[in-house]
Amino acid sequence: MSYEARRSDRTELFPFGIGATGMIIWTSDGSFAAQIRPGEAHDGGQPNYIAYYGTWNFDEASAELLHDVEGALGATMLGTVQRRHVSFDGDHVTLAPPPREVEGTTVTMSLTWERERHAGTSS
Repeated sequence: MSYEARRSDRTELFPFGIGATGMIIWTSDGSFAAQIRPGEAHDGGQPNYIAYYGTWNFDEASAELLHDVEGALGATMLGTVQRRHVSFDGDHVTLAPPPREVEGTTVTMSLTWERERHAGTSS
């Protein structure tokens, strides 16, 4: 639904391009799969397609979702645990990784996903 990334100087970033789309699936048995198809690059480059899967769990005390990455399109994610702060608002869930340093500034990011409901389902 939306992606926000900003440097501490308020510069907006577009690592997935403009108009990126994606899907993330969490199953009740603790598996997940995520994919993000890039939109149009704002700087003439080609944004990366992201795809990874594995297992997940939720830490209620810290409100963090933990993705244990078992497979990924990019080798740098393999075997990592991706931590995301989680907030819920109706059919929307926002995932925010920890802030990170990029080129001497702090970058904060958040991805908001909207729950897709299929005909005949209510949960």
